[in-house]
Amino acid sequence: DRIEPLGGLEHVADPRTLLEEIRHLLKPGGELYLSTPNLESGWRRLFGSAWINWHLPFHIRFFSSHALRQLLVSRGFRIRSLRTTTPPEYLPMSSILFVLKRIFGISSPRVVEFRMGGRRQKFWNGKTANLLLAPFVRVMDGVTGNGDVIEAVAVREGEGR
Repeated sequence: DRIEPLGGLEHVADPRTLLEEIRHLLKPGGELYLSTPNLESGWRRLFGSAWINWHLPFHIRFFSSHALRQLLVSRGFRIRSLRTTTPPEYLPMSSILFVLKRIFGISSPRVVEFRMGGRRQKFWNGKTANLLLAPFVRVMDGVTGNGDVIEAVAVREGEGR
């Protein structure tokens, strides 16, 4: 038994109720895999209001690792693993937003995307970011101890469904 929501808790007004519904769907021992922006990210502190995960109005709830752990445990889950990481492509996207905000006052994450041939494209290709920036991002995540995204695996505890 495994549930892996495509969107994270940052998109829902009432994450407690969502987690209760997910718990109800899982069998005891079933796993919940989720990721959500990390409010304590070192990159959030660096980029401030240009941080890529301030994606309003789509992201309406934000969590620290501690708050997410408490929320999951309070809803009947045991934490199997919880870590933070930063996808390397987030760094150039936040950098572009930072510059656009400073120069033009633009702060929407949508500006780092454009349409070409009917498909949504990003100004910075993820493969390029992974190749060039992954080592730097990993070192900085290690230094700050807080990546942009919290990834958690939680196990449903208890009896029956």
